[in-house]
Amino acid sequence: MNAEEIKALRARLGLTQEELAKQLGVTVRTIANWESGGKIPDSKVGTIQALGSGASIAAGRDVHHVNTSPELDKMLDALNESLKQNSRLIGIIEKMQEK
Repeated sequence: MNAEEIKALRARLGLTQEELAKQLGVTVRTIANWESGGKIPDSKVGTIQALGSGASIAAGRDVHHVNTSPELDKMLDALNESLKQNSRLIGIIEKMQEK
């Protein structure tokens, strides 16, 4: 994943740098750095790719698709919750690694 892909993804999701930073458990400066060509840690690439596949973990930005079935809606809700939990865990692990 490169700087242009990060910018495009953020634009497609309609997120500010601050909103994306919050979702990923990083600072706005980190997002700006990535969008300027800075290295994206492997630990964040999977989460970013999940966002790119149509999942949004921002509060109030659940995944919605036109003409979905109730079963699919339940699966998407479960995916959103899992992504939220994974994002929180990644943030905790990164903070522990900094110590």
